[in-house]
Amino acid sequence: LFQEKHVVKLFQEKHVVPDGLDSQLDTIEASLISLNTKMAVIDSVPNNEESRKEYMKNARQTFNSVLDALLQLTESLLDAQLLGLVLALKKSSDCQLYFHIQLRSDLVLSQAVTIVTTGLLALLEQGSAELPDWSINSPLVTVFSFLSCYGDERGMMEDAKECWASLHDRVLFKFLHATSSVASVCVPTVSGDRSKLVVQVPLPHNVYQNLSEPLRSGCTFSVYAVFWNLGINHEATFAQSIAGNSTLEQSINLAAVKALASYASALKNVSNTAEELVAELTTTVEANPTNKNISIFRLVMAVNVALHGIPVLCCKSGKDRTSMAITYEEGRIIRENCGVTAEQVITFIIIHLKILKQIVFLSYL
Repeated sequence: LFQEKHVVKLFQEKHVVPDGLDSQLDTIEASLISLNTKMAVIDSVPNNEESRKEYMKNARQTFNSVLDALLQLTESLLDAQLLGLVLALKKSSDCQLYFHIQLRSDLVLSQAVTIVTTGLLALLEQGSAELPDWSINSPLVTVFSFLSCYGDERGMMEDAKECWASLHDRVLFKFLHATSSVASVCVPTVSGDRSKLVVQVPLPHNVYQNLSEPLRSGCTFSVYAVFWNLGINHEATFAQSIAGNSTLEQSINLAAVKALASYASALKNVSNTAEELVAELTTTVEANPTNKNISIFRLVMAVNVALHGIPVLCCKSGKDRTSMAITYEEGRIIRENCGVTAEQVITFIIIHLKILKQIVFLSYL
């Protein structure tokens, strides 16, 4: 009831013209015909400034009338959309569902903003001189999830997919020079609403001075997030064989590899290694985008490193599956950078797990 009264009051304040959509479209069509006629007359008039002056004035007035009619039509459509939303939410069940989805969206967005801000700070703290200028090319955020297309995790996957896909258009980041080196004052601030957020991140002097000139001047930038998913637990097996399907996971990974290839092609001075990895990843995903194809994860992480991206690994609770993925990624890094064989990596992992098991056992004594 409150929403209906608010809409009625809004319409009264704006003095909305009660013309229907067909009537407004007819008005625009008539104005366009008149404008075309006057422009044709102007073209037939001799090229003399005095003789064309009056015709140009009439044509300009008609052109302004067309713009006014288009503006009125746009406002009418927006008002109709608002009224339709209010009428649709009169039903309690629909209203509850609408705000429930909105709450889920806000919750996932808040987590995504926190994750990306932390990732940006971590990447800057590394002090790598190879980082591209983020005012020109948005930083890559590679989000790899290990959810399954089964039960509640399917809904979590859908929420994450929509959030990360819209992050580029909804969130802007801006770096500030921190006024103090005290950590308590270097806290990011968020302004705006759910449709457009601006995150201001204070940086200490030693980090801030390494930024490019546009970023030091207050230039805002957005991130390019690519969301992947690969179910690896027993529930993923259920979704793939018994109790459902994994078409959602397939669509996510196929869209992700296209987005990643588009991002890589837009960059300048991409290394040959990165191009080869993107090509290999594209072939791998197109051949088998799901079914626990762990090669996807290995290649995605390798491409992320080659493109100086921010890696984000997650699952339902951030424990078992995430820790296994981190261990796997650490093994890949050791194998590729330290000249260690795959068998030696497995031995390291087994020893590491035994040590952790002993630590956990001793903690209970």
